[in-house]
Amino acid sequence: MRGIVFLACAAAIAAALAGDAVAHRVESSRRWGFRAAGVDSLAVENESGNITVERWDRDSIDVEASVRVKAPAASTARRLRDAVSFRVEERRGAVAIRAETPRTRQTAFGFGGGEFTAIRIRYRIRAPERIVLRLATGNGRIEGPSNK
Repeated sequence: MRGIVFLACAAAIAAALAGDAVAHRVESSRRWGFRAAGVDSLAVENESGNITVERWDRDSIDVEASVRVKAPAASTARRLRDAVSFRVEERRGAVAIRAETPRTRQTAFGFGGGEFTAIRIRYRIRAPERIVLRLATGNGRIEGPSNK
């Protein structure tokens, strides 16, 4: 019985790895620049992906978002990438950026037809030290200098 369970697990792992090998990946990027004069804070909310912060001495804020999509078909990957949009709000000394991503249908761990898709957005933020950052990511890391 243990041998059957082991073989079933090995077959499932092999199927998952094979599905990943044929996955299609597409990328795109967006960039925003803001004058830092009059801005006190920057908020970035991210569902999935890393946020990297770099402080600099310029009087500007630079935000780059790199969108990466993995899907079982190239057409699906392109469609999902093109459906990602960004909401940018500037109000009373605050700038907020949030990605709007399409919902994806997935089967458990990519089994059952290889329907695994992933949308990750990696943000790179460059801002003066005085700008307060409000950063959140649900599935990723926040890297770089924190607020003082």
